[in-house]
Amino acid sequence: YDTELKPVMVRLCSTVLRFREFASEDVIFLPREESEGMYFFKRGSYKYTLGVGTELPLIDTSKAWLAEASLWTTWVHRGQLQASEPSTFGIVQQKELACVMRVHPTPWTYARVYAERFVTFLSSLNQRALTDIVINTQLFAEGLDAGDGLHYSYHDEKHVWHLQKVDHDD
Repeated sequence: YDTELKPVMVRLCSTVLRFREFASEDVIFLPREESEGMYFFKRGSYKYTLGVGTELPLIDTSKAWLAEASLWTTWVHRGQLQASEPSTFGIVQQKELACVMRVHPTPWTYARVYAERFVTFLSSLNQRALTDIVINTQLFAEGLDAGDGLHYSYHDEKHVWHLQKVDHDD
């Protein structure tokens, strides 16, 4: 990452990401409960059960997260997450994330554009089939190319980020 953004990364890791530990069989969240944040698995194994009682197999927890939607919109859990063994996960809460992201225009702009894309993607899904496990790798691959006519550029000689409207019809 850019050295100019180092303070943002330090704040993200030191003030936004919090770790919580759970014993075997502890319930982490329940269906219809408002989410407190996005969850990252650190260690342990978990059981995720939809509100209708269907247990879903969790994907590789070393590369998984839950309830990302809570960072970008109001999110109510669609299922129950329970620890199957002593477990630890990180949690990122929306308010703390927003406070850190807005200290620099680059992460703030990226977060805003990504949030708009994520909510648009979420809205396109069958609402009755939603779970807390929503991963769309295409959103990550497309990055800042939001297709909204905005172009993000860095002018190194001035150390200034610019957000400008670009006409794609040329």
